[in-house]
Amino acid sequence: MTINKEKDGIIRILFLDDTLLNEYISKDGVFANITFKVSGTSTVTISKATFGDRSLKPVSATLTAGTVTVGGGTTQPTVPPTSQPTTGPIVTGFTAYVESVTASAGEQVVVPIKLANVPSNGITTADMTITYDASKLEYVKGEAGSIVINPSINFAINKEKDGIIRILFLDDTLLNEYISKDGVFANITFKVSGTSTVTISKATFGDRSLKPVSATLTAGTVTVGGGTTQPTVPPTSQPTTGPIVTGFTAYVESVTASAGEQVVVPIKLANVPSNGITTADMTITYDASKLEYVKGEAGSIVINPSINFAINKEKDGIIRILFLDDTLLNEYISKDGVFANITFKVSGTSTVTISKATFGDRSLKPVSATLTAGTVTVGGGTTQPTPTPTQPTTGPIVTGFTAYVESVTASAGEQVVVPIKLANVPSNGITTADMTITYDASKLEYVKGEAGSIVINPSINFAINKEKDGIIRILFLDDTLLNEYISKDGVFANITFKVSGTSTVTISKATFGDRSLKPVSATLTAGTVTVGGGTTQPTVPPTSQPSTGPIVTGFTAYVESVTASAGEQVVVPIKLANVPSNGITTADMTITYDASKLEYVKGEAGSIVINPSINFAINKEKDGIIRILFLDDTLLNEYISKDGVFANITFKVSGTSTVTISKATFGDRSLKPVSATLTAGTVTVGGGTTQPTPTPTQPTTGPIVTGFTAYVESVTASAGEQVVVPIKLANVPSNGITTADMTITYDASKLEYVKGEAGSIVINPSINFAINKEKDGIIRILFLDDTLLNEYISKDGVFANITFKVSGTSTVTISKATFGDRSLKPVSATLTAGTVTVGGGTTQPTVPPTSQPTTGPIVTGFTAYVESVTASAGEQVVVPIKLANVPSNGITTADMTITYDASKLEYVKGEAGSIVINPSINFAINKEKDGIIRILFLDDTLLNEYISKDGVFANITFKVSGTSTVTISKATFGDRSLKPVSATLTAGTVTVGGGTTQPTPTPTQPTTGPIVTGFTAYVESVTASAGEQVVVPIKLANVPSNGITTADMTITYDASKLEYVKGEAGSIVINPSINFAINKEKDGIIRILFLDDTLLNEYISKDGVFANITFKVSGTSTVTISKATFGDRSLKPVSATLTAGTVTVGGGTTQPTPTPTQPTTQPTTQPQTGNFSVKYSQNSWGTGATVSIEIKNNGSTAVNGWTLSFDFPGNQKITNAWNCTYTQNGNAVSISNVDYNGTIPPGGSVVIGFNISYSGTNAEPTNFIVK
Repeated sequence: MTINKEKDGIIRILFLDDTLLNEYISKDGVFANITFKVSGTSTVTISKATFGDRSLKPVSATLTAGTVTVGGGTTQPTVPPTSQPTTGPIVTGFTAYVESVTASAGEQVVVPIKLANVPSNGITTADMTITYDASKLEYVKGEAGSIVINPSINFAINKEKDGIIRILFLDDTLLNEYISKDGVFANITFKVSGTSTVTISKATFGDRSLKPVSATLTAGTVTVGGGTTQPTVPPTSQPTTGPIVTGFTAYVESVTASAGEQVVVPIKLANVPSNGITTADMTITYDASKLEYVKGEAGSIVINPSINFAINKEKDGIIRILFLDDTLLNEYISKDGVFANITFKVSGTSTVTISKATFGDRSLKPVSATLTAGTVTVGGGTTQPTPTPTQPTTGPIVTGFTAYVESVTASAGEQVVVPIKLANVPSNGITTADMTITYDASKLEYVKGEAGSIVINPSINFAINKEKDGIIRILFLDDTLLNEYISKDGVFANITFKVSGTSTVTISKATFGDRSLKPVSATLTAGTVTVGGGTTQPTVPPTSQPSTGPIVTGFTAYVESVTASAGEQVVVPIKLANVPSNGITTADMTITYDASKLEYVKGEAGSIVINPSINFAINKEKDGIIRILFLDDTLLNEYISKDGVFANITFKVSGTSTVTISKATFGDRSLKPVSATLTAGTVTVGGGTTQPTPTPTQPTTGPIVTGFTAYVESVTASAGEQVVVPIKLANVPSNGITTADMTITYDASKLEYVKGEAGSIVINPSINFAINKEKDGIIRILFLDDTLLNEYISKDGVFANITFKVSGTSTVTISKATFGDRSLKPVSATLTAGTVTVGGGTTQPTVPPTSQPTTGPIVTGFTAYVESVTASAGEQVVVPIKLANVPSNGITTADMTITYDASKLEYVKGEAGSIVINPSINFAINKEKDGIIRILFLDDTLLNEYISKDGVFANITFKVSGTSTVTISKATFGDRSLKPVSATLTAGTVTVGGGTTQPTPTPTQPTTGPIVTGFTAYVESVTASAGEQVVVPIKLANVPSNGITTADMTITYDASKLEYVKGEAGSIVINPSINFAINKEKDGIIRILFLDDTLLNEYISKDGVFANITFKVSGTSTVTISKATFGDRSLKPVSATLTAGTVTVGGGTTQPTPTPTQPTTQPTTQPQTGNFSVKYSQNSWGTGATVSIEIKNNGSTAVNGWTLSFDFPGNQKITNAWNCTYTQNGNAVSISNVDYNGTIPPGGSVVIGFNISYSGTNAEPTNFIVK
């Protein structure tokens, strides 16, 4: 929910259940609380309101006003507001303007920034700079205006420095949160000391197509108009006075409480610096014999605390508080107030101390602070006796990075917390950890495990599970791969055991990785839980007992029977028993009950569910039916691994009823089905007065249905015009449609396919829906609810809209279709064709196609091949790239290079074929240069969008001027286990079979690039004729070994000589639709942005074309990289040489060919050994090196199995290797293939690698022999 004051007298409240599933408003109560300062009686009116239900259908409502009545004290005279906006400017066209206001000196005023005449295609992105006279106006704060949807994600405002404010807006969905109407874009609050103009000095806007939108920018004025300052009225009730503070201070507010009661102790910040607080790490100490920690919560000055704030009791007497603005942008602490509230149960007076604290501002620079203690004073009640705390023993003396179990002493029969600690954490931090803990399960009973204080954001980054009695597994991964790594010593995990005897607790194995994901060795030290006394307490039976669960064999889901009194609430556990060793990763369960006897109150995840806010959902579908869904969203480590409570359902009871698991499906960690026994339970009324059974209100009867049907709606159109043909679904089943695969056929001589789009019943179509023309006459439609949860098709309506250009009457047929419901079970459907009937205009004659594909090759084994085609010279032709005999384990990743004769074929475009699911995410095709095309495929889900069948992988369109072979020159494939898959590669031919052969044009050649040393960004010079278009490559050379993860580059040129046409990512940019953006900021200035959005594996790793800019040329002009910043994979700055280039009209001088300078890797090509050549390269750092060896087969036949031998000249020693096996005897080394790279085809090569250590010199090996 968001609430904003649009202007004085108008407040806007927006609510949207962002899950569209289970956070809707379900009951009566308070929707919003608005706080006013009152000076007189006023009506408060809901002037207008719109509501939508869970189906997003409008809900009408009666709107009723209320009144704030002054009922005591003296009514203050109405004071005219000190700041009145003046009339806005008269605008024509899209305009951004500052509304002028009047204010009194010394007071605060809100200055609205408004947008007028917003274009019909909306505003998806905006970047605006506001300037003002900082000697007259002091910036207080900035907020999103009412036309901004979801401002916490889409909007940011910052004071860059005194006098300059920057506003950024981006519809993060790129779909439906764009600015669509006129109104307030931002509200800026200033403290006024004099009159000043407020100017929009510059602004750029982009519409929903991300095309630039020009705008008129109009300034406004803050005018000082007078006014009398009102006296400050002291509040009617004062909290306990805090300390007198100067400078930034963190302090504990003193409080008084009665012994035996709970009290809230505020931790406050005062004099927060103007640059805010982005990060804080605070330790609170207290006397644990006097105060018992109950809970801790974020205070009012913390934004988005579920993400940015964590509080944990490290041990009795010590509390740790962590804060980090996870956005690093707009959720920092900006004002004084309560930072945290700590609740204690009080038994005596104690000081509460901030023993240490570190703070960082928005620039992540340290901020010093005064730390002031407070006191909890007992002012009443009876002082409780001080218990003797259980103390841990002293930890071990450690050297080097160490993980150790802290030894503790406890009484038999009691619970004890055993800390797992890390000491001497390396300077490069710990980003990933995998730890196994073992213990004697006959002496210790595992109760629970929690993250320790050094773990940031544990709900995302940390998981702990008891694999079985005696073995606990702990996993840690900094999910950001950036700023939530472990950076200091302390408690990594706290494990709670119930103790019955002394036992050693051992870290039996552990692996750690630093921020560069390099392994970190560690010493592992065990600890002991020692039984030191105490009397075993007798077990006290609970006041209400559930009945005994059923005797079960095999995996069983059962309802535990319970007894309750009529009129009371009762919790009914749903339990799992004999959970299989491979765990439960997914579950879909339906619970039924007698709604006349039980009233559903709520449902919650049970103790065996990890991370339930992400992985678990429970909903009452209707009275008597509850649906429970579970999915381990990580598909890795949050599966259900043990027996216990799966869900707890709370009912209000009026009579005895059976509670039944009417159906349930389960899947294990391999997503294979798991059969289960389902056992019902009973809620039995055992006391109280049975409530009378109400007569339920029955819904009216629904329509008579005749089965689920997919059909084509018949339409009429005139010849020569376009028509939209709807594909509809009727009688969608109650369990919905989660997946669909549909083939549409039509007469391509009568209908020409124009485009296809998702219909209205498809949710989130950019992710869940794909439509492609496989070839003329065949269209393929794919649908998959990517969430597998809440974006399934749930109602009748239009599934897809296909646009055809019509030349004659044709039937449109759903030739085949498969559907799956929410349980992924097949759903049968009736398929009904429709007709496009020509009802007017002139029927166009049928033109035979000019290019027919020839028959594909005969293939055995997995094969990638180019289908040969025939075309007329001067026309365009589509060349299919096909896969045959796709292996049963599918294809999850592919990297393919296509070569062709660029003097005969001109590349037009490339598109994904019909076997590629979700191509906008998973598929990329780029022309690297004339004659070379690169195709990349990766199932981004790593789960269910892999290539599973034979068919068209890619369609490449060429303009043909002569016959040419099209070759798959190299290709690598990986299956669903990411293991390599070997493939036969077969070329095809584009044959000119008609028309007039076009003369081969002389391509416009770029001139040779500059001679470069060190990392260089340069513009390649080119020559072009006046009036023509030319592509200017922007290239990177000597890319550093740590890659380029981020780049920001400005290109300038003479706009009177060059006209910008378009810009595209170059071949070295991976996933450009996500990671790359290029925009013309204005004539003569182009901005290029690159960010590896994964922060992991889509960085720039090699030299080549970074961007291609197309200009229309009218004269010679220099093209300059005027400024550029680069960051490597560690986000450290990388300096670069920037070199300009020239677009020359009509000629120019070719530069001599440079010898590129390589940075640290020096390859050496050895003499050929038989039919092989070997390339040896290494990256050395003084005492070690990483080596890469390429072995190439120069022969004419494939090699099956190979061995490479060589001699080191010094004391080099191989420490580890990949893609090979090796032996080393002194200086002699022998390396052989592994199972997946033993075959080297003619002209092919394999690459292997290893690390070495050495002292002294590191000369390259000799005597290379390949056999």
